[in-house]
Amino acid sequence: MGKKCCVPKCKSGYDSVTFDPSIKISFHAFPPDSELRSQWKINISRPNWEPSPSSSVCSLHFHENDFQNSSTDGNKQRKDSRPTG
Repeated sequence: MGKKCCVPKCKSGYDSVTFDPSIKISFHAFPPDSELRSQWKINISRPNWEPSPSSSVCSLHFHENDFQNSSTDGNKQRKDSRPTG
């Protein structure tokens, strides 16, 4: 089963919806940080709702500057083994 966006009225991830193939959509799990997680829940505006471990939000609901473009992984061996691109 593919991921679906949990934002109300968003149809990202549903088989019945076709998006322009040039639009790349990614899905993002809720952050473990409680403050950031609370902010996501507020922004989603679903009263009396708690995200499940499989809940995700699609990239259409973020701004370009919301994304982190560099790794914060402190494990040098793992970092060095990643493909560059």
